[in-house]
Amino acid sequence: MSTENEEMDYASAMAAFEAKHFSRALPLLSPFAEKG
Repeated sequence: MSTENEEMDYASAMAAFEAKHFSRALPLLSPFAEKG
């Protein structure tokens, strides 16, 4: 189960990624990638 904070982090990461702010998106997405 994901927490509300995880959902917020994921949304922020996706927004950064879509805006091509990859340096910001990468550290936010890394925990999700590791978790699978």
